[in-house]
Amino acid sequence: MFGDDAYLTVCVTTDEGVTPANGIFATLDLLGGMSGSGSTYNDGCFSTYIPANEQMVLTLFSSCGEELLSTAVGPFSTNSEPTISFNIDNSIVTTTIIGTMVDCYSTPVSGDVYMTGQNANGGLEILSAEIQLDGSFEIVNYGCLTDLSEVSLYDNGLYYTLDINTTVTSGVINDIGELTTCGADYEYFFQTIDGVMSSDNFAELYGLNQPVWSFFSETQLTFENTGMIGTANMVDSLGNAGWIYDWNSGEVYSAESSNYTVNITEYPAMSGEYLEGTITGQSESPDNPGVWVPILLEFRLQANQ
Repeated sequence: MFGDDAYLTVCVTTDEGVTPANGIFATLDLLGGMSGSGSTYNDGCFSTYIPANEQMVLTLFSSCGEELLSTAVGPFSTNSEPTISFNIDNSIVTTTIIGTMVDCYSTPVSGDVYMTGQNANGGLEILSAEIQLDGSFEIVNYGCLTDLSEVSLYDNGLYYTLDINTTVTSGVINDIGELTTCGADYEYFFQTIDGVMSSDNFAELYGLNQPVWSFFSETQLTFENTGMIGTANMVDSLGNAGWIYDWNSGEVYSAESSNYTVNITEYPAMSGEYLEGTITGQSESPDNPGVWVPILLEFRLQANQ
């Protein structure tokens, strides 16, 4: 936990609480200023840190920009981890994407499919679904999706990236056909904290033309963009310390109590190329002050603007 914050999880469903609703954007406002925001994932939930002991207004929006709900929530006590759930009307616009994914031998692949698309407001949406035994998948997005720019297959810790440019139509079923992973490049994001590895992390990487690289996932870290292969410094242009979320224990390791070394072994010259490297060091245990644990992050991620 950070200071006197609470860690709030918001979950949204439709069909009378049966179906998780992804792609729902939420804001949490305190005295006219935003104190938290996020978008729901495939499980219909997102989590964010918020000020403890304060009442806020939660507003839910579809990716069309349509306001779905606005209500007061909180206050929540210091260091608490509350979860609140809401059900939304089935009448909101849905965008359905179906297709199949195969390997070089036209054999159905296994794992999960992730898609990056643009909504009607110009924002990015990250959608996901499990691939079925026959290689088929179906993603239902609650809102207005207009374009797909990237599709990734996640299997055994590796993401295989397929760059596509496909226009989709909101409110109908969009069949994007058969996709093949043959020849696709790959990404990975592994983290090992105190000897325990987790590879179930999906990360986006931004910062090609910015002073820092930024991971956007449950692990949130920024580090210096040196423009070359070599060692970089843990910095944040906004003055905020990054943090690492341990998927196995649920603990949060703040970069304020750490000594990390960033080593870059592959550097992208343009968007679409890959940044590869490691982050190593030690961080003070959030539950045991004075106890330091080793941390290793290994990554190869496609660079975005």
